[in-house]
Amino acid sequence: MVKGVKKIQYTGGKIYPNKSVLNKSLVIPPNEDVFFNVKEWEKDTTEADKKKHLTWIWQEGNNSRKIIGQLSIATPIGFKFKLPKKLCGSYTYYIEASWSGKRDFKNITGLYVKGSCPSKVMSTKWCTILDGKDERSKLFNYGEKIFLSVSTEGLNGNLLTVEIYRIVKGDLSGSKKDDQIKIIPNVAVIDGEINVEIEGTALWPGKINKINILEQFYVKIKDAFGNYIIDDNNDICHARFLKIKKEIVTQATKKPDNKTAAKVGETDKKHENYGLCSFEKINIVHSKNGEGKITAINCEAFNKGKINNKLKRRNGAPIFEIVASSSETKILVDVFNFKNKCFRNENKHKKNIIVKSSEFEGNGQIKKESSSIEIPVHSTLSYLNPAPMQYFWPSKGNVARYNFYANTCSYFNNANDSAFSIIVYPDIKWVLKFEYNSKNPIKYRDTWVKMRQSRINDAYNNAQAGDLDGYDGNLETEFKVALGAEFDDSKQKFDFSKELKYKIERLIKIFLGIKKGINYLIGDTEDGGLVKKLPNSVKEQMNRTASKLGRLPMNFTIMSPGLSAEFSWYLASRDEPFYEVVTMIEGEANFGPLIGGKGTLDLIAVAEYIPYIGQVVKAVDLSLNALGFNTVFALSAVGEVSLKAKLNTYYSELTKLHIQDKSKYLVELAGKFGLEVELSVKGKWEFKTFVIVGDEHELIAEGSAKATSYIKPSVGIEADEKGIFIRAKADFDGLKIVLEIKGGFDKVSRSRVVNIVIVEEKKDIINMKKYFND
Repeated sequence: MVKGVKKIQYTGGKIYPNKSVLNKSLVIPPNEDVFFNVKEWEKDTTEADKKKHLTWIWQEGNNSRKIIGQLSIATPIGFKFKLPKKLCGSYTYYIEASWSGKRDFKNITGLYVKGSCPSKVMSTKWCTILDGKDERSKLFNYGEKIFLSVSTEGLNGNLLTVEIYRIVKGDLSGSKKDDQIKIIPNVAVIDGEINVEIEGTALWPGKINKINILEQFYVKIKDAFGNYIIDDNNDICHARFLKIKKEIVTQATKKPDNKTAAKVGETDKKHENYGLCSFEKINIVHSKNGEGKITAINCEAFNKGKINNKLKRRNGAPIFEIVASSSETKILVDVFNFKNKCFRNENKHKKNIIVKSSEFEGNGQIKKESSSIEIPVHSTLSYLNPAPMQYFWPSKGNVARYNFYANTCSYFNNANDSAFSIIVYPDIKWVLKFEYNSKNPIKYRDTWVKMRQSRINDAYNNAQAGDLDGYDGNLETEFKVALGAEFDDSKQKFDFSKELKYKIERLIKIFLGIKKGINYLIGDTEDGGLVKKLPNSVKEQMNRTASKLGRLPMNFTIMSPGLSAEFSWYLASRDEPFYEVVTMIEGEANFGPLIGGKGTLDLIAVAEYIPYIGQVVKAVDLSLNALGFNTVFALSAVGEVSLKAKLNTYYSELTKLHIQDKSKYLVELAGKFGLEVELSVKGKWEFKTFVIVGDEHELIAEGSAKATSYIKPSVGIEADEKGIFIRAKADFDGLKIVLEIKGGFDKVSRSRVVNIVIVEEKKDIINMKKYFND
């Protein structure tokens, strides 16, 4: 029999609906009570069972599910919960209930909850011990132990960057002239607080030009998106001031037995006798999954006192980085020629491998008396996470850290010295798509005043669409924006498109800016635009030309730009030139067109000016119009420019931005210029028959011929195995005629299309290629 709570539910209190997912995760304001109760019981639960007391469990929302608090209350009462401002942020909590107080690790019976409020720095202090008393009145020495403690609101669980600045003499406001002395990235906010040791102050005097007897320092703190965090006074400068005298001290350390300083990339070597308490090398073996195949990475991390230079270093410690899911994966570490005949009298070294991590349960470590170990690792992004926005830029999200210890007299003789650390990043992949298309032109003008009613209607509709659409900030055509994520070996997928609706306003402003810019150039604004600023002689010539053109049957259309784009970003493990995790950035954007225009001359209207054939055209047009046909005979000049860009890059913390796959790198500007001639006849009649009863019928007849010829030039930047090059080319589209005849009676219709090629198309009439490195 299965009894107990199957699912709890939110029953009341204030939440943020747009940020919450019903029955999965809630985002709540600070200091507001939110209420929960049982939504569904297991099928064998009796009515008497339902009256029992329930134990409600408040726990951390990560993989550890560490219990924060428990409360046993009668079932009908339900559970009341709230979060203070200091615990609001990206950190998620998990709430569930059971009779016994035991948690269900197999099923999601509870709800995830996190708080949201404005990010703010509330207080700061400079300390001599971690989270000690505020000692900012003290005059420190360079090289002393110094700790920074910061209390925050709305930032719990976030990773922040702390920047330390030196005050310029005579200016205590925090100006742009202040020297940036140190940057500390990836500082975690735990329970609303930052507590970090400020290391390496003994090196600061070398960074200061003309150092003073007393220097003063302060900090700025920014989030993962580069926004600086303010305090109650809207100030971005905090912890005024850390005061340091012009004196350097060295912290007491155990003096090494030998007198030779270790070189960069080497550990401290001991006396030769220590060879009996030593090892030769350390090997790391990991299998990475990428591009549909599994590749084994074999890293020799340490060999005879030298640390592999391909390993990253953070605060001097070697780092081995990988990408993994929340499911457990194994990393094999072998210690070769591991010997433990220790010469110490006490605290002797043992042939032990120890791995420490907050991800391990119990005492946070695993120990093995061996020369080899398989380390179970996983990312901090749980498969149960309902909305992983804190991992939007994956390299800035929470990471899992595993410290590896193999302590001997020869190497790493201090029990607190790790040989290296393994950093595990989440395997989340983000995809952003957006698209814009508008059937309406940016601008339409028709200069002919002697036009038939059918053409008057077309001209009026096109001009209205070109003038009015978007001028009030509300475009008729909507942007399509989609954001999605998948993680945990692509098993978990989420759609965040609804959260992006408010972010498309900038794109609207861009397109409206293009529209207003065109109006300014042609003088179609209240102040006359650019035309008004031209010399009088030029304006007079333009007016004379315009008066002539105004009597010509011409129209001109500027097309709306079209845009489609897709970008994705995710993390990947690399083993060249360093063992590191990099951010992959891939995408493609198409502006088709970026800008385009079409000018059309009505040949029927100017038929009287065309010798011989013009009189025939005019007579045929008058005859067809009398029979109810609408005729079109027009010559158009067409111009269009499009832009295409492909991106396949990766960003490395060490080596910055690189092209990943040169064959997928492309930036191309292409054009389409040519002439079109169109001849068409359309007719439609309605009539009644009275064979039995009165019926209405519709007869339609259409015929058209369109001749086209285009030149298509393009210039672009591409890349191949030889490097990046510029390519210029042009194609001739040939001369083609398309004939089409349509006929219909009521709902029955027939049509026929005939394609005639007068001149064949020719590719690469121009084709030039030039490498940048030639």
